Amino acid sequence: MKITTKIETKRIKDFFRKTSKFIGERFFLNFLFTVILALIIGGFVFYKYVFLAESIQPDILETPIFFDGDIHKKVLEEWQNRDKEFQEIESKQYPDPFAAPSPTL
Repeated sequence: MKITTKIETKRIKDFFRKTSKFIGERFFLNFLFTVILALIIGGFVFYKYVFLAESIQPDILETPIFFDGDIHKKVLEEWQNRDKEFQEIESKQYPDPFAAPSPTL
């Protein structure tokens, strides 16, 4: 018993040729089917994300959210350090790499 994995391209070409011919001959019916299918899918999506979303109650957290002041202070200090470094960079004078060198005598 020999199993072949060779794809019969002629059968595939004939299938797509017949399918495209069938769709072309019945264009109006296919257009109506596509529009109705799009309306049905759009209706389901609308129902799921509008009507069901309004009726579902949001989950309430059991543990309250608290503010950690120590972490906030560390973050503020880091921001101040970065701002200080940024201000130092702005005041530093860098040589112009595109300036023509001055002739030396």
